[in-house]
Amino acid sequence: MKRKMFLFYLRLLTTYFVVIGLLLIPSILSGQETTKLKLTSPVFENMGDIPMKYSCDGGNVSPPLFWEGVPDGCVAMAIIMEDPDAPVKTMIHWMIWNIDPKFNGLEEDALAGVIGAFSSKNDFDKYGYSGPCLKSGSHVYQFKLYALSEKIDLKSDATKSDLLAAMSGKTLATSTLFGTYTKLKKTEP
Repeated sequence: MKRKMFLFYLRLLTTYFVVIGLLLIPSILSGQETTKLKLTSPVFENMGDIPMKYSCDGGNVSPPLFWEGVPDGCVAMAIIMEDPDAPVKTMIHWMIWNIDPKFNGLEEDALAGVIGAFSSKNDFDKYGYSGPCLKSGSHVYQFKLYALSEKIDLKSDATKSDLLAAMSGKTLATSTLFGTYTKLKKTEP
């Protein structure tokens, strides 16, 4: 019983410090790491709630994402969506690369092949997007946009490590959009 209470308070304290840390670091909250590049979504604000439609509880389609401030020399964009709050490891929900920066974004339910980009399997063993899918609780999700000076030459079995290695030295700018998702409790009729 004491161990359970200790673990409960440890998790509570950890959550407290994570939230306080996010509030104290405005550059992280703004989601903008370098240059003028900015990633936004019309369906949720930075650190806002991701609508159910974009989760496995809804349509499980990718949300619309738009960018501005693309640096000169950018020939391709990449996006990695992940859940760093997952209990065992950071879960990869979506990796898409070689997006034409002239698109200025991705519409809802974007399919890599249709827009001439590439995507690989995520940690749900599916190609493309897999939205938030929680048993309970709330997680913060990270959509990180990369502006690249070259297209990436990877196959569809690429891992996050493969993609990051391929982008090394080619990243001109990054921007991160954070969104939260909370599994709603089912109410009894």
